[in-house]
Amino acid sequence: MSIKKLLFTIGCFVFGAMIFVIWFTKKTYNSSRVSISWSYEGQPYVVMGSVVDQKGKPVPDLFIDLETDSGGVSAFTDEYGTFIQRVDHPELIGIELGKGAQKEAVFFRPVMGLRLDEGIAFDIKFKSPPPGASP
Repeated sequence: MSIKKLLFTIGCFVFGAMIFVIWFTKKTYNSSRVSISWSYEGQPYVVMGSVVDQKGKPVPDLFIDLETDSGGVSAFTDEYGTFIQRVDHPELIGIELGKGAQKEAVFFRPVMGLRLDEGIAFDIKFKSPPPGASP
């Protein structure tokens, strides 16, 4: 193998490793509707978080559906806009937020693929009125 081919191969490997690390350690998600950040919290199989509206006020009574490969579980935010829920599967596929009949899928595995072995704390901020809010 020539030195150029070897350097090219090493360069491709390093570039691919960098992309892998950046993609799989990404800890934010943004859409036109919400901004989500998260951190690993050390409580295995526990998902917790807080939800605020576009003005930074807590969003109470918001339905949180945490989807996993084995189905998923649901939670509601309390009066302070916080929630905590134990899950039974190590990978989060998606989150759906809603109030009443208004539900909104926030993200799914192609964007995330989050492992729950260490537990996750979410910080969810709506950029526009949350589902079920009066405009």
